[in-house]
Amino acid sequence: IAVPFSLGPAIFISEFCRPKLKEALKIVIELLAAIPSVVWGFIGLTVTSRLIMHLTGAPVGVNVLNGGVILALMCVPIITSISEDALKAVPDTHREACWNVGATRWQTIRRIALPNSISGILTGVILEGVPHRGGYGADHVHRRGLLQSSRARRPVPVSVDRPVYGLVNAPVCAGDTQVPGVKESLPYATAVVLVLLVLRINTTSISLRVWLRAWKKW
Repeated sequence: IAVPFSLGPAIFISEFCRPKLKEALKIVIELLAAIPSVVWGFIGLTVTSRLIMHLTGAPVGVNVLNGGVILALMCVPIITSISEDALKAVPDTHREACWNVGATRWQTIRRIALPNSISGILTGVILEGVPHRGGYGADHVHRRGLLQSSRARRPVPVSVDRPVYGLVNAPVCAGDTQVPGVKESLPYATAVVLVLLVLRINTTSISLRVWLRAWKKW
């Protein structure tokens, strides 16, 4: 969800904006990126939860869909900023050469700017957007849904309109709600899984970045 809504503003700022408007939009994006995750969680509990219940008829507003939307909104400013920097790193001589052979602005973006900046964009998406915002935002977005799910002892949601039992908060909610049968080794096992997950994400992103940079022409 976050990537299309981030890539569009990044292309607009990098390729179409005038200098004054570009600086103003970059300031706005930086301010949005500085919003604490607890504020986004409050928005998820009070605004998007009611909107989702009204539009989809979901029995619970704080569910998988709500969490995905809020986390996507939290990732948009960071991914937009990184994508804009990656597009700006493409040399202007490449764009000018494309324009000199009669290409339009959109053809230049599609054939020159995006292919040569895709490694930086993907690096920002994988390394900055998903782990950073996902880790800090899950607790605030899913708190109520986690408690409901843990009381019902249904850790795996059956659809996007059901509460979700997050991996990061599983030991916390299990301890807070005193769910019987929870072992003391659960927090340590969760930590090991999270470390392996982060290691896998970092390894994949670095390998993908190296492979994509090998195709650059400068």
